[in-house]
Amino acid sequence: MDSRLDEAEKKIINRCERITNSAIGFFSHSIMPYIFSVTEVQLPKEAYLKGDEYWGKIGDVFSPDGRGFDNIMKAAAPLAKQNDSGIAYWRFGPKKVAVLVTHPSDIKAIVKDNFANIYFHDSTGSFKMFFGENSIFNSPHKSENWNHLRNRFKHALFVDSALKKDFAPMQKIIDRAIAKIVETQDHTIADLEQFSNSLTMDMIGELKLGFSHVDEESKNRVSNVISQASIEVANPRNQLINEYLPFVKYFYKSKLTQLLERGFDLLKKDFIKPNEANIRQTENWLNVEGSAEQTDLYSQKVIHEITQFLVAGHETTAKLLLMSLLLLGEAQHKDVLEKVYEEIKQKGVAPQDWTTEHLANMPYLTAVLKETLRLYPPIPDMLFKVAKPFSFSAGSVKKDDVIVISQRTTHRNKAVFGEDADQFRPERFIEKSFSEYDYFPFGFIPRQCVGQRFSMQEVMLTASRIIAEFDIKHELQSPYPYHQIFTMRIDLDNIKMQFVPRESLEHKSSLALR
Repeated sequence: MDSRLDEAEKKIINRCERITNSAIGFFSHSIMPYIFSVTEVQLPKEAYLKGDEYWGKIGDVFSPDGRGFDNIMKAAAPLAKQNDSGIAYWRFGPKKVAVLVTHPSDIKAIVKDNFANIYFHDSTGSFKMFFGENSIFNSPHKSENWNHLRNRFKHALFVDSALKKDFAPMQKIIDRAIAKIVETQDHTIADLEQFSNSLTMDMIGELKLGFSHVDEESKNRVSNVISQASIEVANPRNQLINEYLPFVKYFYKSKLTQLLERGFDLLKKDFIKPNEANIRQTENWLNVEGSAEQTDLYSQKVIHEITQFLVAGHETTAKLLLMSLLLLGEAQHKDVLEKVYEEIKQKGVAPQDWTTEHLANMPYLTAVLKETLRLYPPIPDMLFKVAKPFSFSAGSVKKDDVIVISQRTTHRNKAVFGEDADQFRPERFIEKSFSEYDYFPFGFIPRQCVGQRFSMQEVMLTASRIIAEFDIKHELQSPYPYHQIFTMRIDLDNIKMQFVPRESLEHKSSLALR
């Protein structure tokens, strides 16, 4: 009897959830876009900002693919470029104003002179959803928790001793990746993006988390959940519900919540459980302040911290690896690829036998990666929220305004990078140095990406190993279309890359099959 009652209760609960979901879906897809479309008004005549207002209907961005903000940016950026102030602004909801700032002098005034007056914008609560209440991403600047977490992460990722210790294990992971290339038909990778994601997830998982036993299917499942959850979080519909109807979350379990629960379950079952002993022994973030023997690896706090490493530690690095290989593999950039190859050969030592010192002196490859980050920044736009009103050359911003600083816009500033700013030319980073407000792929000090050196080391070493072994080519040509859903997403499916062995199979065996 009890079991039948339980089943009946479950059916009633499920039916109520479906009805509630349908009502919320109708409201967010139909009613809310209409309300914001017909009530949108111009800023008051005494508008406090110079520049152009992006005049569009908010309803136009309510698409379920999560590209709403990207659509706004693609419309607003040309407006900012065409006026002297370098400013564009728009409304987002009845009272919200967002400001796109593109001039380096204004960026400096905001992130250097007024850093205490802004904070990372997280209106959707996305950082909390993915990483917990007290993650490094949503902790206030210079707070006790922020300092504590940054020091722990820095110890695990950033210091020279950690990077040197990671070098030999990185070589072994790259060995496996090259072996996969060798084993494919015609040395062709059918999906370069998946290849890049898998390799970088192995790097962060094995070296920093102790995940030595994770199969490809599990990695793909977790990547898919992260991708789908990001789309849900980024959807302007969900942003406005969270902003104006926060009580909704108490009435139904959203698709986002279901995705995150699924993702956390996958981490526990496929990542932590098969690797529990290894996790406790690995010199990772758990062991910075003592033994991990007594740590509950299945607690929500630990799951959130693992998610921080997996999401922040592999996804952006995978984008850099993917885009650098894509650019180098183009027929029109054959000369760039050969220059990198010549720089590798000049070392006189095969890359699989390099040390950190060999990698440290690679100016041309470094320029290639910098140019890739300039044209295809893994995080195209950064959002900040104003905590305290302040003024800069373009005008004033008030409390709760949103400031957008856009790598994809500022990094292509022809006044800074020249008339060929839209072209791939690594030599520009050898010919000239650029200020941190002209070029900022890793963000701004003091909240600059703590893992940037780890990321650069793994991509430089991977690229060197691949280029020493193979001539790379594909049939695509830049510019490559992309959009942003938190991170850059390339608008290409199943990118095929051919890896043509540079020398004989015998030579190759010493590199890939040793």
